[in-house]
Parts: sequence; structure tokens; C-alpha cells
Amino acid sequence: MLHTCTASVVRSKHRDLIVTAAHCVRKGDGSGYTFVPGYNDGKTPYGVWRTVAAYGAAKWRHQGKRSTQRDWAFLRVAPHLAHGRAARIQDVVGGNRLGSAPHRRAKVTVPGYVLGAADQPITCSAPTYVHHGYPAFDCGGYQGGVSGSPWLVGHGKVRTVVGIIGGLHQGGCSPATSYSSTLGHGIRTVYHRAVRHKRGDSFPAPPGDGCS
Repeated sequence: MLHTCTASVVRSKHRDLIVTAAHCVRKGDGSGYTFVPGYNDGKTPYGVWRTVAAYGAAKWRHQGKRSTQRDWAFLRVAPHLAHGRAARIQDVVGGNRLGSAPHRRAKVTVPGYVLGAADQPITCSAPTYVHHGYPAFDCGGYQGGVSGSPWLVGHGKVRTVVGIIGGLHQGGCSPATSYSSTLGHGIRTVYHRAVRHKRGDSFPAPPGDGCS
């Protein structure tokens, strides 16, 4: 399996949504990607799941009006058939709540998979701050492949996503600093379309990250 980005399950009515960075949807309708929750050292403890649709903001999908503050996307995941019954991804691995942008100095925990070293996820907990209007945190090692990683707050089995690696420079030009688009009303609007299984969106090829 070719690793490109990181994603996480978000709670929804039909229990079948994951969230990642919009620039991770390379082009098209978002179908045919694989999602491997809990991947570790070649093992796939929860199986390999396929995506069937993607949802994103118009301000990202329309190239002339593309906004890096809308660098997030929801993907709908097809069910697995087990013992004659359809299993949904959220039923198997659980899901996080969808929240809003973190408060300054909020402590987030960010798991992600790095390209070329993706046998195990990296994880760091750090306080957030704002840089040029984008939430940010400083932790080493967050290189290619971690785009789409969730910024989690809270404890226990159900936590809240308050950021997603992406946004400014598609998540950052340095492995020591990562960014997120500001989650707010816009992501809620798209989330509700995805929850209702509305027709999915078509995504253009992502732009460059602007890193020199």
C-alpha cells in the first residue's frame, strides 16, 4: 500500500466518515483511496477500508478562489461485510467529535504517519499558538505523510478534533512546526453535507505548498 497522508474517523450519523486535508485528495471524486486505521509494523488490526466519496469547501475546490483556510475534506468509507452484515468504520474503531479551532495555548495531541517511516505513527503533545491567522504547534519530526493528522483534545475513547495538519504551506515547510486551517462554520457546513450522504464533490489537483 502506498502511504500518502493521515486521516481519522469523525463521529457521524451513518458512522462512515473520516477527515483529512483537502490537498490529500489529489484529484477527482475521492473514491478508491484506502484507509488503514491502527496500522503498525505491517499489521492492519482493523482491516483496509475503501473510500467512495469526498466532500470539501467550494473555496478550496474552485482553483481561482482557493483558500488555504479550507484545507480539509471528509471522505465517506464503504462498509465491510462480515458474517453477512455490514460493519461501519466508526463501529469498529470509534470516532472523534468534530470541534472548532483550539484556544491559544490549548494542548493538542497529534498522531500521524511519516512517509518512509510509516510502520508506526509518531505522536506529540504540545500547546498551540496562532501564526498569520493559522493555528500552529511546534514538535519535531512532522514531515511528509502527516498531512491530515488530527489535532486532538480531551481524554478517553472519544476526543475532539480541533485542527488538521494542512492550511498554511499545506501544513508547514519545517518538520518542527505544523499548521492547520482554522476550523469553524465552513467545515461544519461541509460536514453536514457528508453526514447526509449528499452527492460528493470533485477536487482539482492540489497547488504547490509554496515552500522554497
